[in-house]
Amino acid sequence: MNINTDPSLFHIASCKIAISLVSYTEVKEIMRNLPPNDFEISYEQWVEFINKTISKITFFTEPMPTLLRDKAIKGLIRPIAFEIVKWINYHNEFKAIDVDLQACLQWKSAGKINRLETAKKLVQSEKLDINTRFLLACKYCLTESLENTEGYSGPFLETLWTRMSNAEKDLCTKNARETYNSENYLISWWINRLKGSEDRSFPENSFFTDYNNADALYYFWSRMTDSSKRKDCLKRVLDRCLIRNENLHFWLAKMDSEDCRQRFYLTRTRKVLLYFLDWPFQHVFMNVAKLLFDYLPNEDFFNILCFIHMKVYTEVQDFDYKTLLLDFWNAATDTKKQYVRSRSYFSQVMALMGIE
Repeated sequence: MNINTDPSLFHIASCKIAISLVSYTEVKEIMRNLPPNDFEISYEQWVEFINKTISKITFFTEPMPTLLRDKAIKGLIRPIAFEIVKWINYHNEFKAIDVDLQACLQWKSAGKINRLETAKKLVQSEKLDINTRFLLACKYCLTESLENTEGYSGPFLETLWTRMSNAEKDLCTKNARETYNSENYLISWWINRLKGSEDRSFPENSFFTDYNNADALYYFWSRMTDSSKRKDCLKRVLDRCLIRNENLHFWLAKMDSEDCRQRFYLTRTRKVLLYFLDWPFQHVFMNVAKLLFDYLPNEDFFNILCFIHMKVYTEVQDFDYKTLLLDFWNAATDTKKQYVRSRSYFSQVMALMGIE
């Protein structure tokens, strides 16, 4: 599936403003207490927060188009703030990583954190102890060269491992072996490799596709040069539905045969569509939906309508969800529409919105 997800220039400019806004001290203090999921905080709470803090931000005293300003404040500060919260939660094993490290964040133009480039920045930061920096390098499979102001150079992992004391190495090894989970498995694999005893079975095992680490996935896939092994790996992924949101875009690009795509769409169409309803991909949602309507069961069509309607009802303003709801409804077959009409509650909701 080749879908162009490039953002508009207006979106890029709005994101830059929102990113600048969340870097202020007042906003950071609010972010420390945000829930892990954005649906747990209401639009009214965001409005109250914005009204209290906006007058303190000198950045917005500079002239700028009203439409751009409103988009940044009302529409994008929420997803940008929660992008940072999600990034912090993704690194919850590292206590030193919090909102105070925002200066190290590297952003993509669409308003998503570039986690790989941010990790490269962090492993060179003296604000973090060397153990944390080494574990980050393991998590992101950082094998590129390290160059920083201290005069050290060489591959990230090897350089950090060499600089660690024997006691620090022993502690990392012990902690990685105490609890069996995906991250510790990856750390143990890197430690073994640095010690010269690499577990060579790991890159060919489907294990690494089953957890939410897209950067590790890219690394091990690139090591899998045998095309037949790649096909076997993709087959396991499709058969077991081992795809999480962070990795979905990657796997969609690897499904280079119609047979692969059809097998996946028949079982995971709803997952794909919900992925493209997540910020900032909503602008391509309808393009994807039109490709997948034939695979979409009536019940899943109904559930996605409910999901979009909830965005409208709760006044989430990072996208025009009412127009999206209308477009999604109008593109549906009569059979799907009739199924929705048979659901009395949602039929009333649609009527209130003027949808027939």
